[in-house]
Amino acid sequence: MKEYKKEKNLRGYELYNEVIEMWDYTYTNKQTRKIVKHPTSLKQVRKAQENIKKIDELNIDDSKLIELTEEIRSTVQNATKRKFVGSKWIPFLCGIAVFFMIWNWLDGFFPNIKGYYPNEKAQELYQDALKNNESQLFYYSKDNPGGKKYLGPEIKREKYYKHYADELADLKSTNAKKYLQERNSERRWSAIENLINSIVWILLFISYFYVSRPPVYLILKRERSINFFSNTERTGMMMFFAKIESILSAPTTETVTRWSDGRVQREDNAMIEIGMRIVIILVLGILIITLAMYLLPILVIVNYVRNFQIERKEKAIDWIKKKFGLRSKEYPTEQSYTSNNNQVAEVSFPLVDNIAMDQYYFVRYSADGYLYFAKVIEVKDDSYVVAFYDDFIDEVKQEDICDYNYALENLMVQANWQKEGTFFSCEVVSGEKFNYVVNYDNGIEENIDISQLRFY
Repeated sequence: MKEYKKEKNLRGYELYNEVIEMWDYTYTNKQTRKIVKHPTSLKQVRKAQENIKKIDELNIDDSKLIELTEEIRSTVQNATKRKFVGSKWIPFLCGIAVFFMIWNWLDGFFPNIKGYYPNEKAQELYQDALKNNESQLFYYSKDNPGGKKYLGPEIKREKYYKHYADELADLKSTNAKKYLQERNSERRWSAIENLINSIVWILLFISYFYVSRPPVYLILKRERSINFFSNTERTGMMMFFAKIESILSAPTTETVTRWSDGRVQREDNAMIEIGMRIVIILVLGILIITLAMYLLPILVIVNYVRNFQIERKEKAIDWIKKKFGLRSKEYPTEQSYTSNNNQVAEVSFPLVDNIAMDQYYFVRYSADGYLYFAKVIEVKDDSYVVAFYDDFIDEVKQEDICDYNYALENLMVQANWQKEGTFFSCEVVSGEKFNYVVNYDNGIEENIDISQLRFY
């Protein structure tokens, strides 16, 4: 019984060490002054969660290991918490822009919804529209006898002439009452459109605060590298305020006029120059605020992908690397590497009854003792001819054939990393039939087919 508990505790320490060795961020706890390790990727967090679950299932009784397990559990919980790490200037500048934009859009909202133009204005509006279209038609006419005449390209003249001719025909086919209804309807739909736009921009503004909350493990990862966006933002704002300060602090000039009779006239240009400087600052401010406003939707999308679609982003990156033949920077640890030439001790497993032709099993390969994916192609009296996944043909005994599901559920497993011929220890995470997801010892996941697995 003691030996069994000792084995469980040893296994628990192995699982704990796997987590600690994988975590690559180290810092000193200010309160305890202890050096603490922390995960910096989703794979590291998930591997830690899996190992904690396995340790819990062991029902260990080692007090030190229990304490260490609780520490990594607490670290993982803290690593997955989210904190706002967004720009301070972007929401401030965007808030100003959104406020004025919505103010402009919703100005006169209720009068427009009810009907902007009163009934008594119907005839006046209708006549004004007729006169305006007749004037424009006369301007773009070829037979314009005098007055202002269009001198542009003939193609554009014909286009504009047709437009105003059609519009004038539409006006003459209606009456003042219907025209008033159309104008009020346009105003009403414009007001509704502005309301929708206002809601969209308010939601975008609020969304920025939501999507700018990465998990702590990502924050720590980014702290170790230069954050281009924050540095650019900081440098840009410093330059902007430095420019404003230089404009405001520049000395004003004075115009001195000396007359022939000896009189000297001095004119202080301070008010004019200060007014011009204020105008320049306002123009710069409006340009920056406008730029920030149009950057807001882009920042919301980018931050959402970076902070909330981590797994999809990593899969997309892996797909691109695989598509273009680029190897990931991460690689399964050498400690879990096993050469193809290594001979493994033969593992025992239940005999399979009713072995049938054209069925798939895991079959022991005599050269190294591992079980590989193979198909039975011939059944003899006391042996079986199998074709391995690489088309190698061999004749084996019944005790060399293992049930497909038994191997997946009970035997140790390795996977052929990216089909390069190098096998690493792993765990089958999910999958069915011929396709699986495996998790290597250092947390790297890979989508594989069944032929990449071997058991021992």
